[in-house]
Amino acid sequence: MSLSPLFPIERMLRRRRSKAGADELGAFCWRYGLGHYGKGLFWHSSELLFAFFLTEQAGLPAVWMGTVLIAGILSSAGIDLLVGRALRRRAFTVERALQLHLIGAWASALPLVALFATDLLPQGARIPYALVAALAYRIAYAFYDIPQNALVALAAPDADARARLSALRLAFSGLAAITVATVLTAILLDVQETPAGHFAIAAIVMSIVAIGTAWRVAQGPVPTGAKEAPSPRLPSPEHYAKSLEAAGLLATMAFASFAISLFTSLEPYYAAAAAFDAPTRLIVLAAAVGLTCSQILWLAIARRWSAETALYVASFTMVSAIWFFGGAGLGYFGQIAMAGLFGIANGGVGMALWTVYANSVSKRSAAGDPFTFALLTCAAKLGIGAAGGGVAYIMFLRERAGGPEDVIRLGMTWPPITALGLALFCFYWTSRAGRARAHRHSSRAVWTIRGPR
Repeated sequence: MSLSPLFPIERMLRRRRSKAGADELGAFCWRYGLGHYGKGLFWHSSELLFAFFLTEQAGLPAVWMGTVLIAGILSSAGIDLLVGRALRRRAFTVERALQLHLIGAWASALPLVALFATDLLPQGARIPYALVAALAYRIAYAFYDIPQNALVALAAPDADARARLSALRLAFSGLAAITVATVLTAILLDVQETPAGHFAIAAIVMSIVAIGTAWRVAQGPVPTGAKEAPSPRLPSPEHYAKSLEAAGLLATMAFASFAISLFTSLEPYYAAAAAFDAPTRLIVLAAAVGLTCSQILWLAIARRWSAETALYVASFTMVSAIWFFGGAGLGYFGQIAMAGLFGIANGGVGMALWTVYANSVSKRSAAGDPFTFALLTCAAKLGIGAAGGGVAYIMFLRERAGGPEDVIRLGMTWPPITALGLALFCFYWTSRAGRARAHRHSSRAVWTIRGPR
């Protein structure tokens, strides 16, 4: 019997698995999850730490912090598309994706450590140095991110396997979020006296873990039934990119990423500024724990009904959690609970969106083609870039208002709720258009078989 904290997911992973290739798929799922934990350390560092580190530790003004974040993330979005196109020129197999995943881990670690060493430089050199380091990190991260994302469609032979892989992916991402949040919580105990270089030391440790997990995930056999190359009989990725279904899902990802990134990026600022006597820093940790523990729930909902249903439930849950967190006047423990509920909903939105997109790609384009997943990460990063600008603007308003946490709390409430409403509208429109198209195709098929009456 496993004593793993992810044992419920492990048990569900064993269900509905055919005998052929079952061991390979199960082993690969756990290796993939381990690799995603390493990548999640980098991802959540950029979500939780970048903005806070640049303003509170490195001393950059809010405007320049926003410039560094936006320039890095927007350049990364463009690099994603270029990398996706470049990788498509050669047959993109599971083995090739794993090799690039390891190379990307090495390439991302160096500029990440350099960025978190900004506070070691003289004040006058910090802005250009941080800008260059952020750009270098975002470029390198594309080679780390895209190959692993494509594995959701490449290695999973059917929709159920894609849902399981997405759930396990988000569970390990939650463990990475807990790790980063724990580091941040320790730093927040006395952020004014955190010695220069401590963030860089934490980045070195995370880099060692990320490289080690990337090496481990590349070991062992690939699952039986994994796609070895895009099928020439399916429509090209460019055809999929021009479809209304892709446009709706990409817009959904962009708006959802904006909402989630804005809330999570402002969490450290609120935790440091809130006037509660209790350790408010646990707000950051509660969201990470909720993200980790929720995957068994969302996987069960996706299997019982559908990934689309899971996305609707998770989105409405997130809207409720954000509203109660920022607008209901809750005390310390109430905000801890709502932060945990936000983390639970965050796990559902991420798991469902990745599953729906992977299923859509597998039906309409070459399964596992890196360009189609580069489109998704590009959309997510556009939303995150807009959120970075939002964080800079909110911190600018806070500076002008004299530093009250109410400005931060309002920024964590209404902009994310609005963005989630737009995401739900885009997804509903996409789902409705897809059902109408499927109905037309089925009607045409019936008419073809039976002929006119």
